Order: sequence, then C-alpha cells, then structure tokens
Amino acid sequence: METMWSIDKLKFWDENPRIISNDEYQLLKKKIERFGQFKPIIIKEDGTVLGGNMRLRAYQELGIEKVWVSIVHPKDEAEAIEIALTDNELAGRWVPDLLTDLLSNFPTIELNDYKLDLGKAEPLDKLSAIPPVDLSDVPTATDVVKEKEMICPHCGKTIHIVV
Repeated sequence: METMWSIDKLKFWDENPRIISNDEYQLLKKKIERFGQFKPIIIKEDGTVLGGNMRLRAYQELGIEKVWVSIVHPKDEAEAIEIALTDNELAGRWVPDLLTDLLSNFPTIELNDYKLDLGKAEPLDKLSAIPPVDLSDVPTATDVVKEKEMICPHCGKTIHIVV
C-alpha cells in the first residue's frame, strides 16, 4: 500500500548494511532537490525503513516533512531482509554503446552527476570469497553525520563515506 507519511514517524533500520560516500550523498541531495521524490520509501507497518534510509536522511536535512511510502508486511525478519535486498538489487545491465549513443543526444546532462555500475552484478553467495570488513566503528544511520575514510579489502581502494 502506498501513502504519504509524516517524516517524523519513520525510523532508520538499525541493521541497514548499506553506506554512501559523502560525494554520492551530496549528489543524492542535489537530485532530490531537482526532481523531488519519485520513488517511495519502503517501510514496515511500524515505520522502519527497509529501502530508502539514505534518502530519508537527505529528506530530513532538506526539511521535507511528508514523504511517499510503500508499506510492506513481511512475515518475518528474513522476509524483511529480502525486501530490502530487492529494493537495492542490481537487476539488468547497462549496454555501454547504447548508453553512450543515448547520452550523446543530450549534451546538457551533467554526466559526472551520475554513477552507473557497468560491471556484472554478482549473486550474494559469492560474498564468502570477499574478505570481511570490520565495520564495528562505523556508526549507524541514526548517528551524527560525518565523513570517514575506509579501505576496501577487496580492491584496496580508499573510499570516503558519510557516516
């Protein structure tokens, strides 16, 4: 069921396994300011956000008071996690040549405002091959927002995240 809810009734999901870099977060806010909310936040009946925790934080900072939500009714916590995974799942792939052709017709689009994964999405069962990351000192979405630097154990790249 989709409806509008007061933002103060929504709760960040304590178990949210997603993070966002400061640069990506600023782009998210910029896109919300430009386009508004065009995708509902996915919530449980109690207001816990399963899909859209970063957008919720951005809405709060932008002073948005009511947001469009889609209420889901998972039968248990496992199904709630599956809903969250589905909301953020990478389905399909971009075809670089077709995308380049399409974008070349619209030179006013700021290409550096968009980040697309042109690689292949991997099934979650491949996670066991990636070394675990110690996130014990990474705050949850409800903690104070600040920037933090981390090194990806998979590729070794230094990333900046908003925590």
